[in-house]
Amino acid sequence: MQDAWTAAAHTDVTEGKERRAHTWSASLTAAYSIIETTSGGTESTQEMQRMASDARRRAALCYAQQMLLNNPQIDPSSTRELMHTILSEASS
Repeated sequence: MQDAWTAAAHTDVTEGKERRAHTWSASLTAAYSIIETTSGGTESTQEMQRMASDARRRAALCYAQQMLLNNPQIDPSSTRELMHTILSEASS
């Protein structure tokens, strides 16, 4: 997963946009690997899907934060800026 994150971050940088769409996608992929997905159409299943979706979003944000904090090439100020950008991606 770290290789996917690194590749996504590189793609975001080389595209030169202010967004971090690829990085957010890599974070979501990591979250999907640890949060179970439910299927079906009952009301309780729909509630479980909503809860799983919320949990995946939180896990993806945590993953992104950890990846940034564990990169010695990124200073704390840049980490804050990048997390702000990733939070924007997560909200869209």
